[in-house]
Amino acid sequence: MEQPKEDVGTQKDLCLYRIQTAKENLKSARILFDAEEYKGANNRAYYAIFNAINAIHALDGNISKRTWKENLRSRRNTSRKRL
Repeated sequence: MEQPKEDVGTQKDLCLYRIQTAKENLKSARILFDAEEYKGANNRAYYAIFNAINAIHALDGNISKRTWKENLRSRRNTSRKRL
């Protein structure tokens, strides 16, 4: 699936993109679950939830292009600077 361009689209567009991504992840999770690939199914289900929540955040105006890993790294670097 093509990534949205940074300077194009509305909050609604971003929300719809994230909902579509969540649906695709959920479909993959079901396929993996039926194939008894539980670890992979769990991973895809997690990202389905993650993308659905991010879709809601996009409507609230809390748009983040950073991943949770980038956010975690940023928090760790900030806490290290305080020491």
